[in-house]
Amino acid sequence: MTAEPSLQPIHLEILVATFVDTDEVSAIKLSDDSARDDHMIQFALPAASRPDVLGYEVVNAEGRAAFEPVTSWRLSGRDLYLEYLPRAAEMLGFPQIQHLRLSIPDADLAELTRLLPQVVWDACYLVD
Repeated sequence: MTAEPSLQPIHLEILVATFVDTDEVSAIKLSDDSARDDHMIQFALPAASRPDVLGYEVVNAEGRAAFEPVTSWRLSGRDLYLEYLPRAAEMLGFPQIQHLRLSIPDADLAELTRLLPQVVWDACYLVD
């Protein structure tokens, strides 16, 4: 990461995590409200059965998508820091280093810890 992650202000407090892990797709949706998608981020990786799609995408609340935009990420306790390529961050409307506070149940945090490396597979990462 280009800057000390702990110095990054919280961009979004995550209250809801939704997971899909099937033969067709692996996806993670993180949002601040289960009833609305005003503030959300989604990571999706089509299954190996889709040879036309080789990587994952990140989608913002407006439906704008960026292909493999994350260069690195760090999960530290209940804080997730994502570093984006500058052009992707601008396109998605995210800061280049995005700090998400994960106020989600322990079971969802465990599932996120398991699934995120599988979806965002090409980025450098650290789980501590």
